Amino acid sequence: MRNYPPERVWKTVGAQLVLTLCFGLVLLAFGKAYAISGIVGGFAATVGNLLFARKLFGSYSAGEPGVMLGRIYGAEIVKLLVMMLIFAAAIKWYESLEIVAMLGVWIIVHLTPGAMIAVKGNNQESKR
Repeated sequence: MRNYPPERVWKTVGAQLVLTLCFGLVLLAFGKAYAISGIVGGFAATVGNLLFARKLFGSYSAGEPGVMLGRIYGAEIVKLLVMMLIFAAAIKWYESLEIVAMLGVWIIVHLTPGAMIAVKGNNQESKR
């Protein structure tokens, strides 16, 4: 049995949080509504990816590929539902929502884990 190192999950989530806050600060130059909308988008991506990682990277046995496949699908469905609920809440309750800012920050923050793997995927830590 091999587990994904939890410190890598936390590094990724930390990077997503920092990126969300940085985009929030940059968007603050365009106005409070843009900053809040961007932070909501980044928060949705971060929370969704955190739930996905926590569900997916628990302990499992390589002899049970069906269970792993079920975990992947289940984690993806939970991630999508949580992100949709955050978006729906923002659309319903935040009247000044800037949808382009929210979705722009969401897509960048959501793709951060893949970018981190692409950039650092061949280092010694990933070959454990």
